[in-house]
Amino acid sequence: MTEFEQITELLIRLGASEILAKTMASQIQKRCDQWAKERGMSRDEAMTQLLQRIIKGRNGEMPMRDNRSGPGASSQTEI
Repeated sequence: MTEFEQITELLIRLGASEILAKTMASQIQKRCDQWAKERGMSRDEAMTQLLQRIIKGRNGEMPMRDNRSGPGASSQTEI
């Protein structure tokens, strides 16, 4: 079974339709390659982190914050 097929199967098990799962699997593979290059990590490590985020998100868990600023970064302070 190819990586694409494995990711698609995982996404279907998490509740995505087959068509959506295939689209998402392709996007995840592309993002994995981007992360590996941008973050200087192995492709396996990048894929593991992406899939962990997907599973946590599906379970309603909040992702751990990274130390980068940008969209989604909180600038709120306690009063």
